[in-house]
Amino acid sequence: MSLFRFGKRKYLETCLNDGRLSFGPAEFKNPAKVAAPKDAGRSKPATGGGLVKSPAELRVDYHTYGNTLKYYFISFAGTFDEKMYKEFKADACLEITDEREFANRLDAALKEMNWKGCLGNVAYFNAKKLAGLSDSTEKLFSKNSDYKLQKESRMAILPLDFKELVRDRKEVIVKPLSDIARFV
Repeated sequence: MSLFRFGKRKYLETCLNDGRLSFGPAEFKNPAKVAAPKDAGRSKPATGGGLVKSPAELRVDYHTYGNTLKYYFISFAGTFDEKMYKEFKADACLEITDEREFANRLDAALKEMNWKGCLGNVAYFNAKKLAGLSDSTEKLFSKNSDYKLQKESRMAILPLDFKELVRDRKEVIVKPLSDIARFV
């Protein structure tokens, strides 16, 4: 299966040639009041970064952030559609043709950074029934059904040491993608 990243060509070229991925900051507010554990201010970060198999496994530091899970994400379309150019104000589309190799490279980069991440398909919901969603990190992979056309895959990452969270974008460098990606 291919992943499609729509955007400005100058940014997609750095992704293709240098392996630079730019993750945007985001947060999910848990409506339940969750007290931070006593070790929330720990000085020694946890270990064991890399990709996990399900969003639920990202919960490693969920409570560390109190009632807000802060994370970074990047999105890909699961299918190519000309309408996406307008939707994303894009002038180019990068197709990643080997999703498995891409995941392996991201996994290696996250392990080196001591961060965790998950790549998953987005589930679309009816906004009027939002209360029916479970209260878990799976909401990171949920989106209003108005965006179904995107058939989005999303990659969410977060540090194992919450002190590494900043409001700026997070750059993750994987190996150059020119052998597994191309412009379409």
